[in-house]
Amino acid sequence: MQLVRFFITPDTGLLHMAIALDVKTLAIFTYTNPKLVDPQTDNFVACFQPDFSKVQDSLYFGTKELDVGYLCGRADKLLNS
Repeated sequence: MQLVRFFITPDTGLLHMAIALDVKTLAIFTYTNPKLVDPQTDNFVACFQPDFSKVQDSLYFGTKELDVGYLCGRADKLLNS
């Protein structure tokens, strides 16, 4: 992981490894709210679209409907940080 410019992963164990290694990471969340794992670092950018009809403990769940333009914009944010 440390040999790549950045890493793209869903919310899996690989995400947590990348965060621990401080690798630039674009994380795709389709269900879990990224606030539950947000490491508060510039090397982490989450892709998440809330489903406002699904909420638990004041956190919205996500939707699988992630627009390609949105994902590209989030990748640009990561690479420009």
